[in-house]
Parts: sequence; structure tokens; C-alpha cells
Amino acid sequence: MRQKLGLCCSLIHDPELLILDEPTTGVDPLSRRRFWELIEWIRSRRRAMSIIVETAYMEEAERFDWLIAMNAGRVPATGTPAQLRAQTGARTLEDAFIALLPEQRRSGRRKLHIPPRSIIGNEPVIVARVRRLHRRRPRQLHDRTRRDFRLCRLEWMRQDHDNEDADRVIAGQRGRSAAIRHPIDASDLKSRNRVGYMSQSFSLYTELTVRQNLDLHARLFHLPVRKARARITELIDRFGRTDYVDQRALDPPLGIRQRLSLAVAVVHEPEMLILDEPTSGVDPLARDRF
Repeated sequence: MRQKLGLCCSLIHDPELLILDEPTTGVDPLSRRRFWELIEWIRSRRRAMSIIVETAYMEEAERFDWLIAMNAGRVPATGTPAQLRAQTGARTLEDAFIALLPEQRRSGRRKLHIPPRSIIGNEPVIVARVRRLHRRRPRQLHDRTRRDFRLCRLEWMRQDHDNEDADRVIAGQRGRSAAIRHPIDASDLKSRNRVGYMSQSFSLYTELTVRQNLDLHARLFHLPVRKARARITELIDRFGRTDYVDQRALDPPLGIRQRLSLAVAVVHEPEMLILDEPTSGVDPLARDRF
């Protein structure tokens, strides 16, 4: 709804040119589709209006008349979606975009594969169970939709919901939930130490460097000094971004900032990791690497 309000404000003076800067980042698929249906309705009424859109979602780019692929400020190709696919011999626009990138940047890329869940013994080990999760709205109005689910050890689970409050409850940052085999209280630091949480918005300290953010969060989780140093060195090496460690956290590109947020979320080696839309707004290659 905030995106639609922003669109209304941009159209209030009836412009000839409309510029949309990643208008659907962080928006659920159904709302994204409705947003573009609204754009199509606007175009049908204002055929003289031109629209420029920046997006990292290739399925959105498929509907545009003309595309300008961009990488690090350079333009490797332009054309219609069909022309870019034909130029690269790719089946999808996402594969075409990656094929247009410099060889050095796309080297080592492999297709994302999520392995099947491993079961220890005959039954899966349940590490989190959530019962009757619901949202209390303003003025004591309740969302009647109550969710029950469980998370097993070594399992990937996708949660489809339109607000991050549920993630924060499960992570122990808000309210109460039964996760990691016992009730979690938002004020109980021992419980929160067992959960890693990466929020949708960039929530690290932007005045600190990458290394300082990692060091600060290691201290907040009370890691011993020697273990913290080894853990930070391990994460920096694993993420392969030693050139950014002494820069302010806000300076690297968005894809690198997302990986930094992930490193901070796992610095204390949690049993459960919660990622709230971790790749919103990043290009396909950065998504695969994440």
C-alpha cells in the first residue's frame, strides 16, 4: 500500500515522464503483480506518458518494451527482451543478463541447489514449534488467521507472509514463542543467542566499518575474545571480501551489504537462522551467490 501511495504522489501533477526506482523491492508476489496491473491501467489512459523503471526482478523486465542491461555503471547490451535472449542464446532473461556480465564476474557461478532434508534416525528432530501465531492489531483488533508450523533440524522452510513481525516473534525479538525446544522470551538473551536473525532492511551500524560491525556483534553475543577473532577471520575469508572489511558498512554495493548482514547474523553460530527477504533488490548473480 505504501508503494501505491508513492505512485499516486508521483502522478498527482500528471507528468509526461514517470521514473520508478525499484518500485516493488520487498513486496510480495501478489502485490507486485497488482502493482504492474495498475501501471498497465495508467498507460492505457496516458498513452503519451513514458516510463523508466529500474528493477532487479527479471520477470518484471520481461514486460518492458526496451531494456538497458547495466553492470558497474556500464551498459553491456540494450534491446527488447527477445533480442537480449537471442543475442546470448539464453532461454530466460535472467540467464541472458548473467551471460552479458564480464567473464571475471560470472566465473565460478553455479546453479542454486537446495539438498533434501537429512533425517537423523527415524524421525526428524524438531528445533522449533510455533502454535497459534497471530497478530494483535491497533485498538486490540486481532488477525483471525492463526498459524501453526514447525521447523526440523537441517531443514529449509519458506514462510509466506506480508509482515516481519512473525519473524521477530520466532527470533525472540518480540512477544513470546516456543522455539528451539523451549519457550522464547524477548528479554531472555540466552534464548536469543541460539537464533540468528537478518532483517529485511539494512540494520547494521553504518558509521562503523565491516570489521567493527562483526566485532561488535561478537561482543554482544559474549563470544570469548580469541574465539571471536577466529570467527571473524573465518567469515571474512569465506565471504571473500577482504577489500571491504575496513570500509564503512554503508559503502559497499547492496549485494555485498546483504552478505555482510548474513555474516553478522551467523557470527555466534546459531542453531536457527531466520532471513527476512534477504535478497530483495539484488541482481540475479548476487542472489545465486548469496
